[in-house]
Amino acid sequence: MPLSGDSLYLLKAESPGPSVSKMVPKMRTSAMILYGIYCAMTLLQICAYQLGNLFGWGEISLFDSVCLTFGSAGTGGFAVRNDGLASYTPYIQSVTTVAMILFGVNFSIYFFLISRKFRLIARNSELKCYLAIILFAVALISLNLTLTGGYFSTFGQTLHHVSFSVGSILTTTGFSTVDFSRWPELSKMVLMSLMVIGACAGSTGGGIKVSRLLILFKSARAELRRLLHPHRVEVMTMDGKRVSSDVIRGTNAFLIFYLLIALTSMLLVSLDDMGTETTVTAVLATLNNIGPGTSILIGPAGNYADFSALSKIVLSLDMLFGRLELFPMLILFRPSTWRKH
Repeated sequence: MPLSGDSLYLLKAESPGPSVSKMVPKMRTSAMILYGIYCAMTLLQICAYQLGNLFGWGEISLFDSVCLTFGSAGTGGFAVRNDGLASYTPYIQSVTTVAMILFGVNFSIYFFLISRKFRLIARNSELKCYLAIILFAVALISLNLTLTGGYFSTFGQTLHHVSFSVGSILTTTGFSTVDFSRWPELSKMVLMSLMVIGACAGSTGGGIKVSRLLILFKSARAELRRLLHPHRVEVMTMDGKRVSSDVIRGTNAFLIFYLLIALTSMLLVSLDDMGTETTVTAVLATLNNIGPGTSILIGPAGNYADFSALSKIVLSLDMLFGRLELFPMLILFRPSTWRKH
């Protein structure tokens, strides 16, 4: 049965990013390639965990390996133990850090890697921006924790746990090795910013997506140039390709709806009078599908049990909005969607 125009729009709207591009002419073949890459990376992570048993780098059962792999591959963040990954060895934590960051990358990058299209990888602005954000956040938080003192005994431990936390928050996985809700305010503000940014388009992560932020930045810069030179013709490009007006319009609409949903949710959750930090981070953590927030109440060592029934409903809806990229849920709630054409 052929898809209608509305169905195709829903399919495009639910895709994780501002645009959908086929890697090969047939969409079915592209989907099979993506499934293959996902399965291969999942198996590699399980094998990497089991290598710890083989070489004595850290004991972990096959069950734990599978659960942690599924939690990081799908950026779901469900751990087997109550303390998250805190009781696992540094090797297990390091494997998870690398896996979370890799699953936060656009999967088309791996197709280009397999196809040996290294030039396309080198010029990919979203990948470069994604890696730059990780390096900057790790450096800034590590410096802040070191200067503040009293959090970790060595700089190596600081770098290890900060890298894990940054990878977990940016990719919206939600794993934890330490209670980062007790870190200094600067470090927590950086983590809150990473919550909003999210992973790359075409990955398993949530958030606004790095590619959308790049488009918004380029759009704002082009508008400034138009103000200075009204007769100048601006053509926005990314990676040498022209960005269509439809993509720009869709990105702007996404940001508007994102802000409206976030602000409305914060107003409703604030009725519980839990405090500004708890209210804001609860909405950001759920809307961006992360889980733990940066306040002590809902941090890695806390939970959402103390919220009212209304707040839990709002936060549950936020999780659905964030997981489905806003538009499918908004279309679902429109009365015209249910009318017979």
